[in-house]
Amino acid sequence: MTKSHEILKTIGTSTINQAFSHIVNNSLGVVSLGFLSGVMQVRNQNNADKLINRLENAEIGLDNELIKSNEFLGFTSKVLIALSTATKNEKISFLLDVYINGISHDSFKSISDKLNVLIDIISSLSLESISVLVETYRFHKEEIEQNVTYVKISESLSQQLKLSEKDLLSHWYLLSGKGLLEQQPLHGRGFMPFPSSWLKDIIHILEVENRIQ
Repeated sequence: MTKSHEILKTIGTSTINQAFSHIVNNSLGVVSLGFLSGVMQVRNQNNADKLINRLENAEIGLDNELIKSNEFLGFTSKVLIALSTATKNEKISFLLDVYINGISHDSFKSISDKLNVLIDIISSLSLESISVLVETYRFHKEEIEQNVTYVKISESLSQQLKLSEKDLLSHWYLLSGKGLLEQQPLHGRGFMPFPSSWLKDIIHILEVENRIQ
């Protein structure tokens, strides 16, 4: 393991343990504290190890100056906390991939605030909602020269994602509330979803091949 990765591992483990120590101390009684603290310590260490392994496999060049920057520390802290609350392996893998996409971006420091907000948002979303988001964007991108209608996009995504029209519309409402989609009202039948300008700026971070199908 390189010196940079050792620094990252120390910072990451310390950050996540401090965050959960605060949560535990403010929400649980003394009897439960010892057991849960031990469980969380193991879980947090495992997440830190997964993050380091993903960085090593990605072979991203990280200098000590970047690792110690406020932007890097803030983003890494966000991701570690998100990992600690994720309950499915698929969500953990997705978050790790998003992390790699983020720190490897050429303009990482200038977009770090958006990345932190992005992690907060996707932490609150199911993988199904994330799939709906990514595929809605892709549909509009691929059909840019076509006359995209509600019927066309709803039928296509419902079939592709195996969702009912009602469930698909519920996801669109949720994603609109997060600022990721914009609504164009339709007469008597829901609304037409369009990618928001904010989503267009960060979609490349979310497009993880072979993860979101």
